[in-house]
Amino acid sequence: MLGMHGTAYANHAVANCDLLIAVGARFDDRVTGKLDEFAKKAKVIHIDVDPAEIGKTVHVDIPIVGDCQHVLEELLKYVQPRQESDWNRQVMEWRNKFPLHYPDDGGLYPQFIIDQIWEATKVRRL
Repeated sequence: MLGMHGTAYANHAVANCDLLIAVGARFDDRVTGKLDEFAKKAKVIHIDVDPAEIGKTVHVDIPIVGDCQHVLEELLKYVQPRQESDWNRQVMEWRNKFPLHYPDDGGLYPQFIIDQIWEATKVRRL
């Protein structure tokens, strides 16, 4: 999760990435902050089913209009797994330094729900 309601490590990663792949993202001001500072080192690929959302706020280098599930399935055909890199280690360092926090009082906080989805689907975390 990015922006003012997201995680610090995600914001550090976006601020320093060279490629940002945004899937179904709405780049509102709570995500981007100052537009001229948002992912300024990155090429941006924006995938969305709604063509009106692509490039509406953030400059997009590669726009892809389509159902995200179908687009990602097609893109996976062209992506090969790669070895861990200094970049992966840096993101993990940020993640460990700025972990996701939420109250442990049984409430259904968005962060808790996302954390539970990660656990339930066994998706590999960065």
